[in-house]
Amino acid sequence: MSKVYYNRDKKSSLLFQDGNFILLKDSLNVGVPQEGINWGEAYTKQINRINERQKELLFQNKVEITSEENGYVYYKSIVDIEAKSASNIADLCSGSPKNGYDFFIGLNEIRSGA
Repeated sequence: MSKVYYNRDKKSSLLFQDGNFILLKDSLNVGVPQEGINWGEAYTKQINRINERQKELLFQNKVEITSEENGYVYYKSIVDIEAKSASNIADLCSGSPKNGYDFFIGLNEIRSGA
């Protein structure tokens, strides 16, 4: 059985299996702020990429909106979602660019082979 990794507030869970990172069903995700924030150009490109991915997952019925508060949309995964990168999963969960190995507690152990 593969080990499950959680983010700090334990609202999102990740599995590393067969070289893929899998965001597990029922994980909660924070959407990108919808408006009113002025980011630099490079950061804006990253945020837009995350936002587009979240919308794509919503369209594919892989996530559902759970609430909208203070300019943020909150999602829950309704199926397991695979990615080649832990950071891609962390970005989806946090709504901002993150290092997946730092976002999920203990995930660094797979890098070091511990």
